[in-house]
Amino acid sequence: MNKWIKGLFSFVFLTLVFSSHKPIVNDESVEIANANALHLAANEVKYNLEEMYAEEHIVMDKDVENVVTWNALKNVRYEEKPDPTYKVVYKPIYGKSIRELEDKTIQIKGFIIPITSNTFALSKNPFAACFFCGQAGPETVMGIQFKKLKDKLKTDMFVTLKGKFILNYDNPDDWMYHIIDAEIIEIK
Repeated sequence: MNKWIKGLFSFVFLTLVFSSHKPIVNDESVEIANANALHLAANEVKYNLEEMYAEEHIVMDKDVENVVTWNALKNVRYEEKPDPTYKVVYKPIYGKSIRELEDKTIQIKGFIIPITSNTFALSKNPFAACFFCGQAGPETVMGIQFKKLKDKLKTDMFVTLKGKFILNYDNPDDWMYHIIDAEIIEIK
């Protein structure tokens, strides 16, 4: 039996076991919740994230100064600041380890999330579990500005990128992190 089917059976079994312990609001909300859970379970089975992010799979480029993991990018806290447009924004306060990466060439792995036809983000998680869907925080996504885009990119392509790491200190309408002059090292 392949991994997907085993994962789906495990998920359905666990859903049945634990569903009796959850309050039911109405039949429609339960149906929507189950559909969302099945979608997330299918993506968890489809993507073995531990294997994809494993260090033994790192392809080093000679121009890369630092290999960065998404775990390292968690070193950030937020401070409420008044804002004329939004009343209050959460300004990122980056930890020392992140500030030390600023303006350096880094390498990072992640999932492509198309924003527009020529604008992309890189996410720690596949689209169904990315921070837009409430499964993670804003530190798990970064904007990408490609040096020269040769490949046609699709949602959830798993790539290794290299480029210059930039921090966003003040713009609440932009990503917390950017990778500029980005190049694709590897596509899985």
